[in-house]
Amino acid sequence: MTGVTHDGMAVEPGDALAALGFRAVADPMRLTGGWDTLLWRFTADDGSDHVLRCFHLPGAADTARRERIALEACAVAGLAAPGVEAGGEFNGLPVFVLSWGPGTPMLTLLDKRPWAVRQLCSLFG
Repeated sequence: MTGVTHDGMAVEPGDALAALGFRAVADPMRLTGGWDTLLWRFTADDGSDHVLRCFHLPGAADTARRERIALEACAVAGLAAPGVEAGGEFNGLPVFVLSWGPGTPMLTLLDKRPWAVRQLCSLFG
């Protein structure tokens, strides 16, 4: 089982994916990161990789709405950001399916190369 219980609420990624119209070909893999969200990477039955993102903190609906708007604005502007492929609610929590972005997560990069923080900050303005 790859699910978790958070604040007494069970989050089973396979059930959340099914509610959004996705079927994983194997158990979704829990990812670390995302302080305000629970994340799982999965491969859909068409062979493509995705991320299930579950917002679980108080005020999650507003946070999820703002995040979706930001990601969709990035897509319109042609910026590299995960695409929102589906969204909705599962067990009363906002959930998204996002496209998988290959590469090294920012926190992993900074953990391995902390001296690069100044350079990365200047790149991001």
